[in-house]
Amino acid sequence: MVDNKKRVFWHFTFKDILTILCSAAIPIALAIYTAIGSEQQKQQDEKKQNFNLEQSRELRQQTLYDEFINNIFKLDNYGYLKEKKNPWAFANAYYRAADRQWDTIRKADVIQFLKEKQLIGRNNCTNGCKTTNLVDIIRLNELNLDNIRLASQTGVLNKLNLQCISFDQVSMSNAIFSFASLNGASFDGGRLDKVKFDSSSLLCASFNGVNLSEADFGNSNLTGAQFSNSDMSGAKLTEDQIKQASFHNVTMPNGKKSKATPSTTIKEPITQTTTIIKTKKAKTASPSSTTTTTTTTTTTSSSTSSTTTTGLCIQVTYPYDAHSYWALENNVADSISNLSGTAVNAPIYTNSGVNGGYNLRLISSSNQYITIPTYQSFVSTSFTVEMWIYPTSLNSGTSYGLFSQYESLTQDHNLYLILSGENLKMGFWDDDVTSETALLINTCYHVAFVYDNSSQTQIIYLNGVQDTNRSSAGPYLGASGAIHIGNYYDGSNHTFDGAIDEVTLYMNARSASDILSDATLSTWHSFDCGISYDSGPNRIKGTAYNVILASGRVGQGLSYTSSSSYYQLYGFPLLGTSNHPYSISLWIQRTSTGAGTVVYVSSQTGGGGWCIDFMGFSSSGQIIGASYDGVIRDVVGPILSTNVWVHVATTFSTTNGVRLYVNGSLIGSTGAIIYAASGTLNTVTLGNPLRTGCVKKSIAPGTFYGYLDEFRLYSRELTAADVTALANP
Repeated sequence: MVDNKKRVFWHFTFKDILTILCSAAIPIALAIYTAIGSEQQKQQDEKKQNFNLEQSRELRQQTLYDEFINNIFKLDNYGYLKEKKNPWAFANAYYRAADRQWDTIRKADVIQFLKEKQLIGRNNCTNGCKTTNLVDIIRLNELNLDNIRLASQTGVLNKLNLQCISFDQVSMSNAIFSFASLNGASFDGGRLDKVKFDSSSLLCASFNGVNLSEADFGNSNLTGAQFSNSDMSGAKLTEDQIKQASFHNVTMPNGKKSKATPSTTIKEPITQTTTIIKTKKAKTASPSSTTTTTTTTTTTSSSTSSTTTTGLCIQVTYPYDAHSYWALENNVADSISNLSGTAVNAPIYTNSGVNGGYNLRLISSSNQYITIPTYQSFVSTSFTVEMWIYPTSLNSGTSYGLFSQYESLTQDHNLYLILSGENLKMGFWDDDVTSETALLINTCYHVAFVYDNSSQTQIIYLNGVQDTNRSSAGPYLGASGAIHIGNYYDGSNHTFDGAIDEVTLYMNARSASDILSDATLSTWHSFDCGISYDSGPNRIKGTAYNVILASGRVGQGLSYTSSSSYYQLYGFPLLGTSNHPYSISLWIQRTSTGAGTVVYVSSQTGGGGWCIDFMGFSSSGQIIGASYDGVIRDVVGPILSTNVWVHVATTFSTTNGVRLYVNGSLIGSTGAIIYAASGTLNTVTLGNPLRTGCVKKSIAPGTFYGYLDEFRLYSRELTAADVTALANP
């Protein structure tokens, strides 16, 4: 049987089928056309919106830039950019607030504006190395300048002037410097991975502790540039550039550690000693510890000496990892960050500092102290505060503020480092620890307060040695408040009575060895950073008279060839304190036999007053170590051969008396004696007694002829292990 309905379907005419298809296709086509048109309109709308957003962003960037320029103009017009306005807090606040919002183009424009306005890179680096030592008004440290491009508009015709700018601790990943003059610039502590220096000049530039992985130095000039403690793995350097610069403890492009290599920069002698240095302090300089090594440019000479800067220079001008440092040299400036202070009620400065410079003298009855209004957070973090103090009154039941930050009288909201009567005390309010040692008035002390957030431990150190500690402390929670130096507030002020010097703040928990070094390494002259430079924490500058630099036992040393040759240092209050321990260490190479003075100490710079030879030779050439307890007490050692380097050290304590070591071996001891010191600041003279009328015993005073190197003076008795380490560098 046939299905008629099915047959009817298959007998549609072509016209019928076409009619059916057209009726269906027209709506579909209209739908497709409408969809395409809608998508095109959407794209046009998005493009217009993106354009408007870009225009809005550009307008905002330009507005921010214009506002900053206008603010700087106002500050300049009102005198807030003058020297007396240091630390220029308003200018830095405007800059940092705006910098967080600028794009890289505006950041580059502002860097150039600040340089042209002499707000950064203020020092003279015309000939490459820095010849002045001015503080920048605007500080770039800790900023993010990633992907910034700083380039000359005229290329080789005129390099972009970025000389002597301090980019310390700045992040500049993927940055480009093109046809830029960066002579004397500093990038210490920065992040410069994948940075590109294209046809730029980097004479005497400093790269200490820098990430330079995959950096490209192109065809830039690196003459005199100093690279130390840095990572240059994968960096692009030519053989000529490696010869131009100096490298110490650097991971080189081939992945190997560099050896100390000298740069090609040599400074000509001038008529007086001048050292201009921008460096950071080594973590420690004790005999058994490691140091962070950096380099510098120096221009140093007496009338008969000159110096060459080398990669062996070990420097510690500023605390290496410190956050803030107040030297208190006639001001309350923070030479590292922006925590400079203001003196309250006109305290004075006296020239009796631990390094022979100035210190801050506070009178409690006059309510004198230093206030630092800029907030610094100590919330739930580790920190260390170190300082030298000289109390002139200590009364039971009375508090004397040393360092504090007050938010409220609530547990863990009031940070105070104080003297509670005669004892040091550290606390966060109702959460504190008190030292076990009673301090004396009219005595110089180094004190350190450490809070280790990881172990929640408060630790107090006195003269470099841990005095007490307390666990389960803190953390500190105060989120506001000014810092006070020399004052503590608990509803009323508790100001310090005496002198304060060399205050340093670290935002980490310093190790015991670091603090011991800071407290007891009185001076360290390696002579590798120039003839006057002190690599110890107190920065006691030496003065050379008819002494020149020559090859030493380690790097460079001093050469004595004239009867009028000597090297002199001034300061050392602890060496002038009776019964206080001390140690002397140095390398000696004699070129003549017989008598001679090596270390001479006097209360007057001319050699008079209280004076003795601490180390020297007998008339037959025996090496001798001596001290004074009313009469000379000494230890006589062996005759030292000529033209041979010998390490000699003497140590003193009232228990052991004077001990003499030669090449690390103990020669002998006086046994227990007292030390009758000068009672004042001392002058230490190397190689000459200056006067011959001072009290003496076995040492035959006279000019030393030969070489001296690596002179160290400690305010503690070194152990035999310490001396052995010094005798085996």
